[in-house]
Amino acid sequence: MSTNQLWETKPLEIWDRAKALRAYWQQSIDDSAADTKLLLAHGNTGDVSWRDYFSNLNIIEDNPVGAMMASTSDEFSRKSRLASEVRGWGREICGYVQNCWGAQFLGYQQDGSVFPYRDLSVPFTDPCDQHTKRGQQCMDLSPIPRWGGDWPIYLGEDDPRGIRNSSRRGSGVR
Repeated sequence: MSTNQLWETKPLEIWDRAKALRAYWQQSIDDSAADTKLLLAHGNTGDVSWRDYFSNLNIIEDNPVGAMMASTSDEFSRKSRLASEVRGWGREICGYVQNCWGAQFLGYQQDGSVFPYRDLSVPFTDPCDQHTKRGQQCMDLSPIPRWGGDWPIYLGEDDPRGIRNSSRRGSGVR
């Protein structure tokens, strides 16, 4: 260890396993139609685990899909974001989401295969305000069912005594 380095570093031991799991997840999305599974856009609604109730769902979230596009092909990533902007989605939307939406608008994935369109959408609330809008885009692109819930999310400091909503401190809810 050098004298300037405060701790020893080494490669992440589970990196190969993480890449294998990501490849398996992507393959399950690509094979959904053949496996007669529905693709659920988003699907994280608080305490609800959609897979517990509907075993024939594959849940897709835009951020990991868009991040993979960005990490493997800057050219396709830019093309996808442009396709999204042309459809009216501005640059205030997350770039990963723009990648995923743009690929949907283009109709194909980075490898040239047909984009796996979603069968239903369950957008979720999140500190990032546009998360609930994600389901609208999927629904506008093709006539799919959309279920939405909206509830406030407290973003303030931990409050074990439960006084965060007192008028003295403000609501703390965006």
